[in-house]
Amino acid sequence: MAYLAGVMFLSLAVPYQVKGQLLQGNIDGIVTDTSQSAIPGATVRAVNKESNFARETQTGANGEYTLATLPPGTYTVTVTSNGFQTFNLIGVTVAAETIARVDIALTLGQVKESVTVEATAATLQIDRADVRSEITTTVLTNAPVPMGRNYQNLLGTLPGVSPPPDRAFVCF
Repeated sequence: MAYLAGVMFLSLAVPYQVKGQLLQGNIDGIVTDTSQSAIPGATVRAVNKESNFARETQTGANGEYTLATLPPGTYTVTVTSNGFQTFNLIGVTVAAETIARVDIALTLGQVKESVTVEATAATLQIDRADVRSEITTTVLTNAPVPMGRNYQNLLGTLPGVSPPPDRAFVCF
């Protein structure tokens, strides 16, 4: 409280909402049939290959789904719907603060039939315009790191990264 010319003022502190970095990613997509018609009510399930963490959702009226706040890792995405073959997509990579886009076309068939696809192509980030690159565990394990084991020196190897003017990265 403060006093000014005999009048008392009450100051209220309103906390500022701080947004931090998320250490999770999303899998978004649309489930359609082979004629590109949306399939509402399909069950979409993602299971982390390393930890068996699982998340499940249903597609909306437009066939769209979102599996939000998934820990980074490699997932198997399974889609089931009555009257369609079960669809399995193996090897969907989820990274922190990214959206992995997985659009799926289900094929008519009996419930006992299933289709399994292994993800091998690089995923494109079409939901945002930012440019990003990651240094994977494999690179950290196999890359020669200069004395002192300062992994920040690897940042100079990423596209679009330039060292500050007062400090130079050691590039290999």
